[in-house]
Amino acid sequence: MPATHISRTIHIAAAPEDVFAKILDFRQWPAWSPWIIVEPETKLTFPEGGNSYEWKGELIGAGRITKVASSVPDRLECKLEISKPWKSVSEVFFQCKAVEGGCEVTWIMNGKLPLVMFWMKGMMETLVGMDYMRGLTMLKELCETGSVPSAIEALGEEAFAGRSYVGVTTECKIPEIGIKMGADFAKIEPLVSQYEVDESNPPFSIYEKWNMRKSDVQYSVGVAVPEVPADLPDGFISGQIPEGKIFVIRHTGPYRHLGNAWALGMILSRTKKFQPRKGAYPFELYMNDPRKTEEKDLVVHICFPMV
Repeated sequence: MPATHISRTIHIAAAPEDVFAKILDFRQWPAWSPWIIVEPETKLTFPEGGNSYEWKGELIGAGRITKVASSVPDRLECKLEISKPWKSVSEVFFQCKAVEGGCEVTWIMNGKLPLVMFWMKGMMETLVGMDYMRGLTMLKELCETGSVPSAIEALGEEAFAGRSYVGVTTECKIPEIGIKMGADFAKIEPLVSQYEVDESNPPFSIYEKWNMRKSDVQYSVGVAVPEVPADLPDGFISGQIPEGKIFVIRHTGPYRHLGNAWALGMILSRTKKFQPRKGAYPFELYMNDPRKTEEKDLVVHICFPMV
C-alpha cells in the first residue's frame, strides 16, 4: 500500500502549555478544524473520558481519532481511522516546541492509501498538507487572539454579466500570493482614473494556473472598464471575464483564511454539487475596500464558472 507522509509547522506567539491545552482537548478542535469549518453541520460525538471523538458529515466523510499517548506540553500521538470516503488508518502526531516568542507546532500524519489509489499519493499529500496549514493558521489565530474570524457560506448559482478589464499578471509560489497581490493592486490603482473604471464593479483576481504539488500559481488582478483600451502602458494586460453562470462561495474575515472558502468550493465541485465549466478560470471578487474595512469584516466572493 502506498505510504503517505505529511508534515506542516507554524509559529504561534503563545506559551507552549496554552497551545498544547487546545490540541489536547478534542472538544476545542471544531474551533480550528480545517474540515469542520467547511461543514459546520457535521455530526460530532465526544465519548466520555475525552480520549477520542467521531465525526460524520455529508461532505467531509466520517471517522474517528483516538489519543494513543501524550507528553504535556510537548507531544500528542493519535490513531486516525477514516471510514468515509474510503477506509484508512493513520498515525497522527502533534509536536509543540518552545522557541523565542512562543512555540512551533508541527502537525504530522503517517498513513497508507488503498493500493488502487496509488496514483493519488502526491495529490493527497498536497491536499491534506494544505488542510493542515489551514488548520494550523486557525489554531494560531485562536491561541493569539481568542477567536477565528473566518465565516464561509455557499451562496449557490448566480448569473454573471461578464466584464472587460485591465490589470497585471503575476507568477509566484502559493505562499507568496498575499504579498504579491497587494503590490499588484498598488500597480493598477492609477488605471482607475485613467480608464474610467466602473468602481461599482469590485476589483478581482483570476486564477489561470494552479499547480498545488509544485506550489506554483499564475493569476491576474484587474479592474473593470467599459471597453478594452488600445493605449495600455507596457506591463499591463487586458481581457474579459465571460458572462455565464457562476457558483459563489462567500468568505467573511481576513484574507489569510480565504483557503477555507476555496476548500468548500473544491469539495462541492468534487461531490458534484455543481459542474465547473471547462476552460473558464475561477476568480475572486473583493466586495469591500481593505483600506477602509476591518479585517474581520472583509468580504470576498469566490466564483466558479459553471456549466
